[in-house]
Amino acid sequence: MIVRDLLDLSRLESERAAFGSVRLDALARDEVDRVGDRFRQANLELDVHIDPVTVRGSAEDLVLLISNLLDNAVRYTRPGGRVSIEVEGRNGEARLLVSDTGIGIPGRDLPRVFERFYRVDRARARHTGGTGLGLAIVKHVAEQHGGRVEARSEFGRGSTFVVTLPGQV
Repeated sequence: MIVRDLLDLSRLESERAAFGSVRLDALARDEVDRVGDRFRQANLELDVHIDPVTVRGSAEDLVLLISNLLDNAVRYTRPGGRVSIEVEGRNGEARLLVSDTGIGIPGRDLPRVFERFYRVDRARARHTGGTGLGLAIVKHVAEQHGGRVEARSEFGRGSTFVVTLPGQV
């Protein structure tokens, strides 16, 4: 897993992906379908609200972004919790939101969660797995697509990650 994430991050930093017209909603639906069993096994409810949205970008990289956000939501949400994914077009922009009712992130750590290898709690990291690279990859993909990502969280109550990308008219 760490090797794959390092290779993905290295590729994102060194290569410029070929961009084309991409249905962000279709990528999100496909990724939700792909990870559906993980949600059921983790006893998590999954809410999906996906509107048709087209962006200019790399489908491969956008799938990587969505996958990392959903993976974190599963990893940090306790059984019986809820995860939601939303895709919407608004004011010429595409927005992808992934929210969970998980363990949350302390406010002091929020500014650093997109740094490589940053772990909020290293002791807890052994139990949840992961490489500490997922959110760095998310940030890199968002920025490479001319967008941004932000994290909102309340410790003990959950997190929301919002990716905003230029929409295609």
